[in-house]
Amino acid sequence: MTDLLSGRYRIDGLLGRGGMSEVYFGYDERLDRPVAVKLLRPPSYVPESPDSPEAVEILDALDRDQRRFLREIRMTARLELAGVPAVYDTGADDRPDGTRQLWLVMQLLRGSTLETELRAVRPLLVAAYGPDSAQVSNLDKQAARLGSEP
Repeated sequence: MTDLLSGRYRIDGLLGRGGMSEVYFGYDERLDRPVAVKLLRPPSYVPESPDSPEAVEILDALDRDQRRFLREIRMTARLELAGVPAVYDTGADDRPDGTRQLWLVMQLLRGSTLETELRAVRPLLVAAYGPDSAQVSNLDKQAARLGSEP
């Protein structure tokens, strides 16, 4: 039997990776539908001594990421826009190592990513406005930001 997230969601292949999380193709076994599953990545290393300066820094960063992830979930759940996936479920599961795994299950949208679309229009902007224009610069900044978060 395959382990299911929260006893319900099967996690399949990786869809994308960002600065603090990973998004997977998933499947809702209860409702028999494909979904996207976003998991907050745990720290890759936590020192043995929880009071060491290094451990405190890592745990503070994890706490910051958890608050940001939960804020992102609440904001996304409020949006009802084309191209923004609907939030289906969210939660936290205890992992075997004692840490919490925060997760988000959302609508699986098919098609290209916004990052891909922005990169596709860049040559058109360069042709129309020149390579040093503010429009091209803003597009590059947005695409870079999108590349760091799924």
